[in-house]
Amino acid sequence: MPRHEHLPLMRLPEIMERRKTGFPSPTPQREGGYGRQVRQQVEAAVRDLQQNRPPQFVDPSLILRVQMQGMLLEDDWEALGLTLLSSDDDRNIILFSSQGDLTAFLQRLEAYDGPIPNGQQGRRYEGFVTRIENVGTLQPRDRLGVRLKEAGFVEATDLQNNEIYTVDIELWDFGTLLARERKAQQIEDFIAAQNGEVFDVYLGPSITLMRVRANGQTLRPLLSVPEVAFIDLPPEPDIRAAELVDMELDEAPEILPPGEDAPLIGVLDSGLNEHPFLEGAISARLAFPPELGTADVWGHGTRVGGAALYGDLRNRLDAEQMQAAGRLISAKVVDDNGQFYERKTIPTQMRLAITRLWEDHGCRIFVIALGDLRARNEAGRVGPWAATLDELARELNVLIFVSTGNRTPRSGMAVEQGITHYPGYLLETANRLCEPAGAANIVTVGSIANGTGLGIRHEHDAHIQPITGTFEPSPFSRSGPGAGGIQKPDFVDVGGTMVFDAPSASLQCAPRLPEAGVITLNHDYIRQLTTSGTGTSYSAPLLANKAATLLHLFPQASANLIRALLAGAASVPEACEARLRGMDAADRARICGNGLVDVLRAAYSDDHRVVLYAEDQLEINHFAVYRVPIPVEFQGNGRRTIRVSMAFDPPVRRTRAEYIGTKMNFRLLRGCPSEEVFAHFRARTADEGEPPDIPNRFKCALQPGPNSRDGYTLQTAAKAFVQDTANYGDEYFLVVRCAGGWAEEQEVAQRFAVVVELEHQPAIQLYARLRQRVRV
Repeated sequence: MPRHEHLPLMRLPEIMERRKTGFPSPTPQREGGYGRQVRQQVEAAVRDLQQNRPPQFVDPSLILRVQMQGMLLEDDWEALGLTLLSSDDDRNIILFSSQGDLTAFLQRLEAYDGPIPNGQQGRRYEGFVTRIENVGTLQPRDRLGVRLKEAGFVEATDLQNNEIYTVDIELWDFGTLLARERKAQQIEDFIAAQNGEVFDVYLGPSITLMRVRANGQTLRPLLSVPEVAFIDLPPEPDIRAAELVDMELDEAPEILPPGEDAPLIGVLDSGLNEHPFLEGAISARLAFPPELGTADVWGHGTRVGGAALYGDLRNRLDAEQMQAAGRLISAKVVDDNGQFYERKTIPTQMRLAITRLWEDHGCRIFVIALGDLRARNEAGRVGPWAATLDELARELNVLIFVSTGNRTPRSGMAVEQGITHYPGYLLETANRLCEPAGAANIVTVGSIANGTGLGIRHEHDAHIQPITGTFEPSPFSRSGPGAGGIQKPDFVDVGGTMVFDAPSASLQCAPRLPEAGVITLNHDYIRQLTTSGTGTSYSAPLLANKAATLLHLFPQASANLIRALLAGAASVPEACEARLRGMDAADRARICGNGLVDVLRAAYSDDHRVVLYAEDQLEINHFAVYRVPIPVEFQGNGRRTIRVSMAFDPPVRRTRAEYIGTKMNFRLLRGCPSEEVFAHFRARTADEGEPPDIPNRFKCALQPGPNSRDGYTLQTAAKAFVQDTANYGDEYFLVVRCAGGWAEEQEVAQRFAVVVELEHQPAIQLYARLRQRVRV
């Protein structure tokens, strides 16, 4: 696909002063006799279950699937003697009865249809019965797992009689450990009688999982056993990771030195050691204070530096040649035991190191993959470390990438919850960002998984279980919000994953499991050339690596422009969206931020996708209007998307309740002349009266909306069109406003950058037409 340079976004000359400016759902209405209707559905479900149950599994247990309207009423179901096994965001609940006793449930349905008691307005149990939409049971196809479905298995009959499958059979958490053990043994006996094999059985506090090999004729009946939750293909192992960690130097690709104009990346960490992959790529090795020395005894700094230069080596070591994205400057700020230096405050170290690397070497990208676990800030508050980084980012116009921090989600007796409570625990109070990740002007990076974390050696081992799939949130990644409630993290990138290890009753990760981590440089290369690491410590340098690519293309770009380009090219991976579907948009953003950055989208425009950008500044309480050209080709004939991203770097003060000193926002308007836009947004005197209104149809409803984004220092929002928009003309207007907060009296102007992306699907020659318009 052709790559093109981005185009300038043109501002109209005028700059004007701006005009300042959960309850329960209602009970559904049902007629008399509705209880009888529901009872008929229950009886039909029970008959269906009894008819399909394999004769080898004759017992009274039954399972129901009930779709609810509004509240799920979990306590009510439990009171009826039914065990709630699961629920989903479509309001479906799965109920289990070990004895098949539905007497109490059926009595409620009968009472609902009976006479209304004296002195009572509604029917008996009205708030319960009327919320039941329908009742059924699970069909065999409902127990086919995700991996089987992805492999094309839609119905139970897709499992062929004589074909051999290796699968995982998971049981519901339907009762005591002993009850689950008995059911697992019953299933094992059935499989053995059919000449199948059971490799492994894991019985945990709530998880029961069997790894078996059997033909389709044996597996199909198990899809009708009530206690079986899913039958699925095992996780696909990452076979290559262990081989890459054991790589010898003569097996490595040729290392090309970075170009003379390659950007500098400063790593504030445990130091940096010499390494064959770093030859010609180290600009300086410093320590703050000097008595720390520069050697990386702890080993963390070399791993982080390697990730910043090369990204995840898993994706690069097959190439014949490899070139770093920049050059490294190491600033050692922790001692050889990985501890902060006792005799200096962290803000002092940060200011000395960052200022020195900026002044003496021109470094504009910094990576801080460190965090203070002891800082227990309240939600939305930050400490001195974060405030210092915000000040430096603004003062020096630099990019500072900070990891969200890591947390082992569960341990001890609760370790199994690492699987069963995922991803909910990512939002727990104990999982809030580490200091300084909540800072407003820095780039905070969370982690997504590179895969399951399993190797080929785990193929038949049910005691080792994955928590994640590829690009799902890492179990250890911390969540926002940041200072003053702003969205954090800003982005996510690959940082590895964890797996549940039953024999050790722990959650394991790299380097013990190389497949679970990012492949990077080992600090002791003579002993081992590369290593594998897990944590947000690798997500942050991976994103810094992408930023270095942008800064190489745009060496004069402000930090705000790089941040806006990153935001405009970020999206939450589909796997993340699917895994977090039960959460609302705000909670998903606390985990994933704006998502994963596609560096090529950030760096280049395409024939059918054009990026316009501007770097500017505004006086406090003023606004500017930018002209967004809309060619005829973009007004119809397919799906079109406009995305606006903006970054600014306000003054901060941690002693104030409102941490950020200035606010900025944007609005995109269409179909009205620029004179009306200025008239609507400008300040007015009392004699002029109210401003002219702009009808809603002229306002592009970018999502997320203003209420969700206006308070952030990094904002991005988009609008997709499928209908013809020719009536709105060939020119839209982007209004950018700067509002003064507590800094109004001390600040003259606020710097910012804005990026507008226009994309057309299917592909058309959009770039050529827009380039012509911009030149004119």
